[in-house]
Amino acid sequence: MKQFFKMLLLIGLLLLSFGSAVLAESTRDIIVNKVYESFKLDKSTYTIEILTDEIKSKNISYSQISIKPLYQTTPIGRFAIILKVIRPEAKVEKETIRLYIRKFADVVVVGERIKRFDNLSLALVSIERKDITTLRQDPLVSLKSVTNMRARRNIAKNQILTKADIEPKPVVKSYSDVHIIYVSGLCRITAEGKALQDGQTGDLIRVKNKSSGKIVFARVVDKNLVQVDP
Repeated sequence: MKQFFKMLLLIGLLLLSFGSAVLAESTRDIIVNKVYESFKLDKSTYTIEILTDEIKSKNISYSQISIKPLYQTTPIGRFAIILKVIRPEAKVEKETIRLYIRKFADVVVVGERIKRFDNLSLALVSIERKDITTLRQDPLVSLKSVTNMRARRNIAKNQILTKADIEPKPVVKSYSDVHIIYVSGLCRITAEGKALQDGQTGDLIRVKNKSSGKIVFARVVDKNLVQVDP
C-alpha cells in the first residue's frame, strides 16, 4: 500500500512539474507574440528568442500585458523590452525581458571566391534564405543586381552580396587604348593614348599621350574615346 501511495505522489509531482513547464512556455509564447504585434514584425522574416532565464510574471494573459523597448533602437539582434502586466485587482508588475531577434531574407549569395575587380555573372550567384541579423550593409535580393557589375573587393565563397561589394564595370579599363580628343572653338586635336585608370562615362581619368608621353586628365566619353576639357 505504501508503495502505491509513493507512486501516486510521484505521478502528482511529475504532473505538477509538467504543468509548470507548459505554463512557462505559454507565458513565453504570449510575450513573443506581443513583440511581433507591437513592433509589426513579420513571422516569416523574423524569429524571436527570449534570453531571460526566468520570467517573474506568471499566469498572464495577452490582454493583460503591454511592452515597450528598453532603448529606442531597431528591434533586431540583442534587444530588451519592459514588460508591464496589469492584474485584475489593478496591481501593476514590471520587469525587463532580454530578447534576441533574428532577421531572415532571400538574398544573393556567391557560389565561389571572387577576386577584386573580377566581373560578376549569373553563373556565380544564387538566391538563398539567409540570416541577415548582423549584416551592416543592404543585401542584394535580385540576381539582376549583378548584371554589368564587378567585385569592388575580394569576396569569399558563400558570402552574402551587399551593395557595398559591387560596382559597375568600367566603360574604360586601365591600360586600354583610347582616342584622345581636345576641342576648343574651331581647334580640334586628336591623339592616341593609354588609359591609366578605370573610368565610367563622365569620369575624369588620367591618360598617357602615346606620342608625347605626357599624362593628361580626360573625361570618358565611351569605351574608346576620352576628351580633354578646354
